[in-house]
Amino acid sequence: MVTTLKDIQSGTRVIIATTTEVDKIPDGIRGLFTHELEMTAPDEWEREGILRGIVDDQSVALAPDVDLIDVVDRALVARNSRIEALAAASTSPEKIVTVRDIIVSGGPAGRCLTKADFDFAVDAARKNFADAIGAPKIPNVGWDDVGGLSNVKDAVMETIQLPLERPELFAKGMKKRSGILFYGPPGTGKTLLAKAIATEFSLNFFSVKGPELLNMYIGESEANVRRVFQRARDARPCVVFFDELDSVAPKRGNQGDSGGVMDRIVSQLLAELDGMSDGDEGGGGVFVIGATNRPDLLDAALLRPGRFDKMLYLGVSDTHEKQETILEALTRKFTLSPTLSLSRVASKLPFTYTGADFYALCSDAMLKAVTRQASLVDSHLAKLNTQRLSEGKGKVSTAYWFDHYAKEDDLRVVVQEEDFEAAERELVPSVSAGELEHYARVRGQFEGGKDKDKALQRPSSSGSSRSSRKGKGKGRIDVKGKGKAKDTGGWDENTEDGYNNDSEGEQLNGTIRAKGKGKESVQGLFQDGNVEDEENLY
Repeated sequence: MVTTLKDIQSGTRVIIATTTEVDKIPDGIRGLFTHELEMTAPDEWEREGILRGIVDDQSVALAPDVDLIDVVDRALVARNSRIEALAAASTSPEKIVTVRDIIVSGGPAGRCLTKADFDFAVDAARKNFADAIGAPKIPNVGWDDVGGLSNVKDAVMETIQLPLERPELFAKGMKKRSGILFYGPPGTGKTLLAKAIATEFSLNFFSVKGPELLNMYIGESEANVRRVFQRARDARPCVVFFDELDSVAPKRGNQGDSGGVMDRIVSQLLAELDGMSDGDEGGGGVFVIGATNRPDLLDAALLRPGRFDKMLYLGVSDTHEKQETILEALTRKFTLSPTLSLSRVASKLPFTYTGADFYALCSDAMLKAVTRQASLVDSHLAKLNTQRLSEGKGKVSTAYWFDHYAKEDDLRVVVQEEDFEAAERELVPSVSAGELEHYARVRGQFEGGKDKDKALQRPSSSGSSRSSRKGKGKGRIDVKGKGKAKDTGGWDENTEDGYNNDSEGEQLNGTIRAKGKGKESVQGLFQDGNVEDEENLY
């Protein structure tokens, strides 16, 4: 192959070659080419220019309600060729009309493209591009399908909506927060919320699981991580969702594998996440969302600013009002009995139900309603067949009965309140009360721990000590190791507990010594016997 290319090159002025995976080209062949040009996906303005150029060159008539900028915004995944062949459908989805079809049939005299045509075309283009880059299909999940979690939704809107609506702010050097970590008990809606984000903001969606990244060959696992983020950049704006993030990025140095595969994956993931906070040249338009049940197992470097720095806890509903909101979201497509009260159903439920438990509850209730309706249909069918046999006629099948005898009420499945009560008696919660207490402690470890670290590092009003104390006279504070000690003053004696982490400071006419993590021992003479903890550390 190399020899053949050299022969062609000697007698040819220019050789042009294309590839989609340049890393897989042998070095001998790649070295024959003196220039390499990377053809990336066109940006928003280039897409608009391509689409407007096609419309103008081909003299395609547009309806007054067609906004090409809006079409480009919703078709950001389309490549040049797909924009040129952008399909436009008539009001009947069975017949698809393309720009070329209009030209061949005699030009735009007989028909112009409407907004509905482009709406159908954008959906088709997004689906085709998702198939081409291997993106999984996204269920039609919206905010209405996610019950409760109003505070989490607000935080997500703040993180994702602003960069999408005001990109000029981030183009001027402002770093965006592109990493969100959902953590909490299993079944609380972490994956569902990630899919709803992609649907709500019209973003492409990539779901990544740990085993998909692992490869037996050295370097291939890290290459898989790079490919995921490269595909995300090509399809931006998009969401990269890492499900069970603790299996992808555990703490480094604790794996015990001789090859250090997991450590290298974590290092590569950190490098890619750092690029996501850059502008459009880096990872602009790419949002990374992680979900885990065990945030304590994650590598600490992942939680630093610029990576997964926004941690959102998704827990169980702690009020019956929130439970009712979830039930309303799950049953909005059900036919409910007029006498059924979801508020009354929610008031009887324990506070250990997760979102998955509510889904199981509603599914079981619907199943019981279907079973009851099926029994009713069977009784009607048996009664009809008995009557027909008495008249000397043959029996009819269930399908025949539905086609010729069934009424509208026979086809309607109505869920009653007793269906929910029966389903609730049989349902076993997926998370116990003890497990919820464990997750509450984990939440306190991350949320409370951050507040404590900020307080410990906050300078005092005088700027000379991390731990602010007011006192007069001479004093000495010794802190070392763990223990519990007394603060002995001239007029007062009190006991205080605290944690210091290698802190050093000064006190008026006194000294402070601290080492390690533990309880404080405070000894000294205070003239007014007054020691204040301004930072509320203790």
